[in-house]
Amino acid sequence: MILNILKYPDKRLRTIAKPVVSVDETI
Repeated sequence: MILNILKYPDKRLRTIAKPVVSVDETI
C-alpha cells in the first residue's frame, strides 16, 4: 500500500502518508 501511495502525485495523499513513508525509508 505504501508503494501505491508514492505513485500518486497528489500532495494530499503524500502528506497523509508522510509519517508512514518516513518509517518505510528508515527500513
